Amino acid sequence: MLSGWAEHLQELLNQDNPVDQSIADQLPQLPIISELDTIPSTEEISAAANNLKSNKAPGPDCIPAEIFKYGGNLLLRRLHSIISNVWASNIVFTQWKDASIIMIYKKVTGLSVATAVAFPYSLSLVNYLPV
Repeated sequence: MLSGWAEHLQELLNQDNPVDQSIADQLPQLPIISELDTIPSTEEISAAANNLKSNKAPGPDCIPAEIFKYGGNLLLRRLHSIISNVWASNIVFTQWKDASIIMIYKKVTGLSVATAVAFPYSLSLVNYLPV
């Protein structure tokens, strides 16, 4: 059975891309927003931490959101220092780039028959914070 899935996925995923690349060249170029290149401020990081949802299961790093929300100024300054160093070096830890794409099935109504449709979601897996 496993080899059947492997064969199916091999055929499904290993195909030539039929998209004409010249079409992508015709798309309008969006303006560059240079403000996005600046290092996030302590206030921006604080606002992001405060917007985290409470009482949710922690991710693979096992750090609950409440730690970031209520960790105080010392944690905020330390987190800002880490983010600033990563931002300035242009080197992002591999673990920060890892993500798992999972399919979440939702019941869709309004169709002729209620069906389950899969929507892909990316979950960032932060496994490592440098000290």
